[in-house]
Amino acid sequence: MTRLEPLDLWEQASQDLLVVLRDLGDDDWDRPALPGWTVQDVLAHLAHLESEVAVLPQPVGGAIDVESKANQPMPTDLTRIGVEARRGRSAAELLDEFETACARRREVFAGLDLSDRSQPAPGIVGALGGTWRRCSATAPSTCGSTNRTSAPPPVAP
Repeated sequence: MTRLEPLDLWEQASQDLLVVLRDLGDDDWDRPALPGWTVQDVLAHLAHLESEVAVLPQPVGGAIDVESKANQPMPTDLTRIGVEARRGRSAAELLDEFETACARRREVFAGLDLSDRSQPAPGIVGALGGTWRRCSATAPSTCGSTNRTSAPPPVAP
């Protein structure tokens, strides 16, 4: 088996995930996925993180101000805020946002020199002092969330 570069793996994983998510039925979106989260909440989380890395505008209430300095942890409120700001959106709208953000991420990455893994990453990860090394070493579609515990914080209904 050929080992993929982290950014190629990220791209493949996001495209594979879109295929799976598009096959879900209406009843699947409200199913529990993680403690305190539905399948739709997880999709909102992924759409949020991809849109942050793609440097896309956030919905009202979905942005968090951070002081730009080196090697900060990911703010725990970032996950909650990103999901809450997407409440009321349909699964189809979230799928579209996720797909658009993935496409924009590819454009952002294509315009950058990725050979220097010590340079700042785009979006919130870079604002927190994160580098390409940190960004590309995290799980696909969860760029920058390296300090997350096994379950996300609960999101208020």
